[in-house]
Amino acid sequence: MLDLDRFWDEEETTASGVTKAQIAAWQTRHGAALPKLLKKVLSQHNGGYVRETRFRVFPLDEIVPADGEFWELASIENEDEVADKALLFPFAWDEELGGQYILNFNAAGLRDDPSVMRIYSDPGELRRASKSLKKFFFKMLCVSDTPVFDWKELESLTVITDETLDDSYWQGPGAHTRNVLARDGDHLRAVRVRRED
Repeated sequence: MLDLDRFWDEEETTASGVTKAQIAAWQTRHGAALPKLLKKVLSQHNGGYVRETRFRVFPLDEIVPADGEFWELASIENEDEVADKALLFPFAWDEELGGQYILNFNAAGLRDDPSVMRIYSDPGELRRASKSLKKFFFKMLCVSDTPVFDWKELESLTVITDETLDDSYWQGPGAHTRNVLARDGDHLRAVRVRRED
């Protein structure tokens, strides 16, 4: 289950939330229904960083249709998915991966939950990241009660690279990420774990 009460990084996200009137004004101005999930989290904070990520959701007034500058840098993988370019609204930026994320109202229409598109480079190809905003954030924030990877498995794999990155500059003292790439027979396995000591 997605815990929206723990959605934001409270240390880096300080802006006050938007009001129902501000949301209504945005919807009237753009003729689109802001997704319920986005309404909820923006009512807590008007943009900021999602917890344990460098994923920054834009403030409400910056969530606007993609402009000409965007389209100069973006190509479309599937033209059918983006029939009307005016129905794409960039809403977030991933500072760690350098990707921009876009609400796409083409499939469901302006009154229903949009899909999420992403673009990573400039110029870059616009691709679907998720069928809905809720699924998108669920994948990002899902936490398992049990480990996804048993580190003892590394003993039976051929490790290609094993590196630990210091994340203390932006995650705080003791924060680091361990990245392991290993060969499992004919396949490669990549494991990434963020930790704080």
